[in-house]
Amino acid sequence: MATIQSVPKTKFTQSEWLNFCIFIVNYLNASNFSVLKFDKESKLFNAKVDQFDGSLNKISKADYSLRSKELKKKINASRIGFYNLVKGELSSEDAETAAAAAIIFEVLKKYTNMGRMKYNDILKFLNNLIKECESDKYKTYIEKLNLMKRVTGLKTLYNEAMELESSLFDDEGLNKRKRKATITRLELNDAYEKLVKRLNALALIDGDADYLELFGWWNALIDKYRTVISSRIGTGKGGKTDDGEEAQHDPDSGTEEGGGSGGGDRPEIE
Repeated sequence: MATIQSVPKTKFTQSEWLNFCIFIVNYLNASNFSVLKFDKESKLFNAKVDQFDGSLNKISKADYSLRSKELKKKINASRIGFYNLVKGELSSEDAETAAAAAIIFEVLKKYTNMGRMKYNDILKFLNNLIKECESDKYKTYIEKLNLMKRVTGLKTLYNEAMELESSLFDDEGLNKRKRKATITRLELNDAYEKLVKRLNALALIDGDADYLELFGWWNALIDKYRTVISSRIGTGKGGKTDDGEEAQHDPDSGTEEGGGSGGGDRPEIE
C-alpha cells in the first residue's frame, strides 16, 4: 500500500526542516487535492510552520544591541552626507537648482538633532524624513537635485532596521521575546507526524488510488533531503532513499483484505 515514508527529522538543520515543511504547505495549497478529510491536521501543521519560522528570526539582546549601534552610525552618516550635499547646492549657479536646494535644506534642518537621539527615536524621525522626501510636495525638488539615490539609501537602512526590530519582537508587534526555536520545532514535529499519520490512515481506509501522486511527490521530497543530509554529515546518514517503493499502488487497499504499514523492510529512523 502507498504510504508516506518516515523522515529523519532530528537530522535536519533548522533551515532544512523549515524549507522541507514549507514545500509541503505550498504543494498542498497549490494542488487540487481535497484537504477536507485532513483539514484539521493540515491547519495545525500550517500554523506550526509559521510559528517555527517566526522563532528562527530570534536574536540575542547582545546581538541586537551591537547591530542597532552599527545601524545608528550608518543612518547618521548617510543623513549627514545627504545634508551636506544639499547645503552645497545652495550656492549653485543654476537658479532652479539653488532654489530646490533651499527648499529641501529647510526640510533637513528639522532633523539635525537625530545624532543625539536614542535609536528608536532615530527610526521614527528617519521614517518621517523619508516620507517627506518622497511626498508630492518635495519629490520634484529631490529629483532636481539628483538625490533620489540618497533617499533610497536612507530607505534601505530603515528597512534593515525594521527587519532587526521584527527579529526581536513577535509578529504581533508586542514587546516580548519570541518563543524558542527548540520548542516550536518540537511542536512542528508533532504536527507533521499527525498530518502524515492521518494521510496514511486515509489511504488505508479509502484506498490509496487518490493518494498516489501526493505520496509519490512527498516521498521524492524526503529522498531529496535524505541525500542532502548524507552529503552534509556523511554517506548514508540521511537514511536509505525510497526510490518510489512506498508510493506503489495496492489494489487491495481500502478493502478488508488490504492493510499493512507500507514500511517494507526499511528501518525506522526515529
